[in-house]
Amino acid sequence: MINEYSKSVRLIIEDLYPEQWFKTLSINSYINHVLTVTKIYHLEIQENICFCKLCEILSLLPELDTLRLYSISFSKLDYLSDEELDNLVILLIKNQVKKFYLEKRIGMEELHLLISSLPNLNYFQINCVDYKYAQFLFKFILKFLKSEPNDFLRLFCFSIPAADDNMVKKLEDIILENIIWDFYDKTCIR
Repeated sequence: MINEYSKSVRLIIEDLYPEQWFKTLSINSYINHVLTVTKIYHLEIQENICFCKLCEILSLLPELDTLRLYSISFSKLDYLSDEELDNLVILLIKNQVKKFYLEKRIGMEELHLLISSLPNLNYFQINCVDYKYAQFLFKFILKFLKSEPNDFLRLFCFSIPAADDNMVKKLEDIILENIIWDFYDKTCIR
């Protein structure tokens, strides 16, 4: 039965540091224990996670398809050597994550590192607090895709809780401008 439905196995982590309760258990050993029963294809982490810890977890889950994060921190990257940072990025680049959801906003440099580290990404969703962040984010994603083409990314989704018709119209105009430019650019080449 597990093999038949294994592509739907989802692991939800609510507390990244259960060793506070069980001194001998770490998140890595917990995931390894779960992997003795089944493969994990969908992972949801419901608290803030640092980028380094995310790299460790993703290295344990090479067949992960969907990643949902509440929040991600990049603060500990300043303490890593160039070699350690390269190793982390190599671990991430090997992953198979296709769908990525992020609940809290992050800076553009962090977003660039994160998206660059998910080379098979075809669906990206982020919650935006306001229109300005959504507009900036959308322009950033378009610029990123033009500078570092990603043949996989097909759907970029963001939600703005307080969106009004004016905001939607402005975002629609940005989309139309960029789609026409991209379409025109590609048609001229062919």
